[in-house]
Parts: sequence; C-alpha cells; structure tokens
Amino acid sequence: MNFIYGLIAGIVVATIVCLIWPKKKETKTEEKVVYMSGDEAKKKENLAKVEEFVAKNDKITNDDIQNLLGVSDKTATRYLDELESQGALRQVGGQEKGTYYEKI
Repeated sequence: MNFIYGLIAGIVVATIVCLIWPKKKETKTEEKVVYMSGDEAKKKENLAKVEEFVAKNDKITNDDIQNLLGVSDKTATRYLDELESQGALRQVGGQEKGTYYEKI
C-alpha cells in the first residue's frame, strides 16, 4: 500500500515540475521579445513622422518634435541625434536656444 501512495505522490510532483515550472521561464522570455519589438516599431514610426515633417518644412526644432510626437525634451533630442547620425539632418547652431535642424 505504501508503494502505491509513493507512486502517486511521485507522479503529482513530476507533473507539477514538468508542467508549471518551465512555462514560467518561457512566458517571461516571450513577453520581453514582444515588448522590445514594439519599442523598435514605435521608434521607426516616430522617426518617419519626423522625416515627413522635415520634408514639408525644411527645418525642425526640438520643440517641434515634442509637440508632434508628444515626447519629452530628452526623447526629442535622441530622435534628432539619430537622424543627424544617419545623415538625414544637419544641426544649425550650438546647444543654445534657437538651434534647429535642416534636411541635407
């Protein structure tokens, strides 16, 4: 009789370990991948909006990006730096007020 109880307990423990424990690890990995790809898609979409704005207006400021995309000053700066490093924009002026970017 003890053998049967031991066998049942072993099956229950093995089922819990095999069915529940590995799924938690896989779920976290899958969520992270989806989240990262969503950020990249949003970044590409926002960069396209900025490029479209520049194509219509010939120049853009940090404030323009903040208003266009609803992002912070720092995020707007990162978008401008990204497009400048890609060779799509050129900065006119220094870091002072009145600085703008124009298409190349």
